[in-house]
Amino acid sequence: MAQAAPESDGLGNPNPDVPVMQRFEFPPVLREHHTQFLCNIPVENHTSERISIIEIFRSCGCTHAKLDKHEIDVGESTQLRLAVNIGGRTGAQKFTVRLLDKSGRARSYTAETYIHEPAAFSPDDDLSFGMVDPNARAEKVVNFDLCGVAESDLSGEVRVGVEGQGVSASVGMPAVDRLSPELVRGRRPVYLRLTAGSEPGPHSATVVMGYGPDGRRNESRTAVTWHVRPLIGVVPPLVFLSRTEPDGQELTREVVMSRLDGQPLSIVGVSAPDPLRVEVRSGLTVGEQRLIVRAKAVELIRSFTGQLRVTTNHPIQPVVVVQVAAVIAR
Repeated sequence: MAQAAPESDGLGNPNPDVPVMQRFEFPPVLREHHTQFLCNIPVENHTSERISIIEIFRSCGCTHAKLDKHEIDVGESTQLRLAVNIGGRTGAQKFTVRLLDKSGRARSYTAETYIHEPAAFSPDDDLSFGMVDPNARAEKVVNFDLCGVAESDLSGEVRVGVEGQGVSASVGMPAVDRLSPELVRGRRPVYLRLTAGSEPGPHSATVVMGYGPDGRRNESRTAVTWHVRPLIGVVPPLVFLSRTEPDGQELTREVVMSRLDGQPLSIVGVSAPDPLRVEVRSGLTVGEQRLIVRAKAVELIRSFTGQLRVTTNHPIQPVVVVQVAAVIAR
């Protein structure tokens, strides 16, 4: 643990080098085996006067703090005992307690730890491929961690599967290391391979890690995401149709589409859900195409969402999806 600096210059004056907050690091814990995080922090009196603690302030309601004694003589120390309800906490954690003495001076103590889940991808790894080109192929390696009290807790098969399209995965052999006397971790590399496809916009698939005696007893599910770079501009990106009353008036919006490489754009066809009707027109400038989207208010339910699938002449990204939404007051 970190050692506290003297609180005074030996004459009873506060030491300006003493930090407002003192930090203490504690070994990591496994959430499955602990409902509370327990630790003791030394509170020392390096001043020339007795310290009388009159109040204890906690950083959150889940933290219980207790001093062994509230009167600390010169050169003596006591223990600040913390008990924190873990609940659903995972990852790096900080719990702060402030002690206020009779002179009005406050002393802050922060306990830091890491709460591990029994099974999870490493928080240091990013499961997003970010922005990619249409039809791009990419690979990345992330780590899947199994944690237990003993190495026997890590035994059993680990399997990987993927729900959704665009991603495949395989798992490698584990590397086992002990994080503390009461915590051991088996870290397995997971190899993710992406085939992006051509449709622009956000995409995702779910990686399913099965683990246990047969590789199936338990599951951990995590999303892998990527965003396909658009090669065709769409303005506006969301077509919003709205009226305050369902009076039968026709609602109309215009969508302008163009290739971002400056080449002429042709629209081969448009697929639209009922009750939307779409008309294709030439744009105001060379290479642009316009979509006129229409619907009658009486045909729309109170809220409506749908997609236009526009097929174009673009050799790499032939299909563009345009989102449509409407809200009609009843």
